[in-house]
Amino acid sequence: MSYSLNIEKTNNGYILSWEEDWSDEETNISDIRHEKEVIENECPPENHPYYKEDGLGEMDEEQYTMKKLLERVAEYFGCSYDKFSKTNLKITFNKKGHKTY
Repeated sequence: MSYSLNIEKTNNGYILSWEEDWSDEETNISDIRHEKEVIENECPPENHPYYKEDGLGEMDEEQYTMKKLLERVAEYFGCSYDKFSKTNLKITFNKKGHKTY
């Protein structure tokens, strides 16, 4: 079995799309469904540790949205958060860099 996920950048976020096998055991009907999910640009809530106002905090809107996108991609491919695990995925923006266009 193979998995495929398409990511489209839009003006206000990202659109994830994929195909999913679907079947109804009662009627023996099976089909392929086309699924979509929207991840919109948004700032972290004010009470969130990633909230950034005038340089205080860790993430701006673009970084927070990218973090949500990458976490969703990881979840789609089977990597999910487990509060009892010693090894969970952590996405941070903590090093100085430069923008590429």
